[in-house]
Amino acid sequence: MSALFLSPDELHELTGAKIKSKQKKVLRQNRIAFVERSNGTPVVMRSTFMQPAPQQLAAKPAPKMDAI
Repeated sequence: MSALFLSPDELHELTGAKIKSKQKKVLRQNRIAFVERSNGTPVVMRSTFMQPAPQQLAAKPAPKMDAI
């Protein structure tokens, strides 16, 4: 297992597919960044999943104009 990239087993678990064309289809549908090796195999960087998930922005309360 590479520290930089998902292993073939991890890629299979992530996409639910063993065939590289189907793996790439699932990755595209889910907007997961990947590159292709010369043999067509998708490669996903492990850091893609190590980034913190974006948090929803909390709605800011309207300023109290009477306090000014």
